Amino acid sequence: ARHFAELAAQRKDARKRRDAFIGEASAQAAARLEEPRDWRAIEHWLRETDHTWRDGDLGSVDKKAWAAFDARYRAAVAPLRDALAAARLEAKAGRQALIDEVTAVAAKAMERDAPSKVKALQAQWQTQAKSFTLPQRDERVLWEKFRAACNAVFDAREAKRSASDTTPCSRTSVSTSA
Repeated sequence: ARHFAELAAQRKDARKRRDAFIGEASAQAAARLEEPRDWRAIEHWLRETDHTWRDGDLGSVDKKAWAAFDARYRAAVAPLRDALAAARLEAKAGRQALIDEVTAVAAKAMERDAPSKVKALQAQWQTQAKSFTLPQRDERVLWEKFRAACNAVFDAREAKRSASDTTPCSRTSVSTSA
């Protein structure tokens, strides 16, 4: 009987700790949603909070109580997760727009200002990449497309230059009479 009383006391304490953790997470999520938003810090905080929620020192509760607590926890951090997901979509769209722009420049690769346009787009890519990092699986795919489109511009120009270098010039032979 004493053992079961101790277990009940531990579960009661765990319920209190989890309830307090949810309240604190809700307050932190609301505070982190205020401008200016530091997306890297938000991502880190969500990862750490999830880890503490699952594997932390909050204690265990029965399955029925866990389902209720977990639903409340997810609801508490949902606005922050939604904002992060929206920011990721916006960042992907911005990178895709740069890919589209450099692809349009690739169609006009022989224009005089094409290299400078590509370099300006590369600088914009770097600015966007530094301001908001995407998960590597997404970033890698977008970067490969962007790099291929940039390389297409320079490769087309190089091919044109090589072709003009290898074509024989029509030289007229000048004969000198002595």
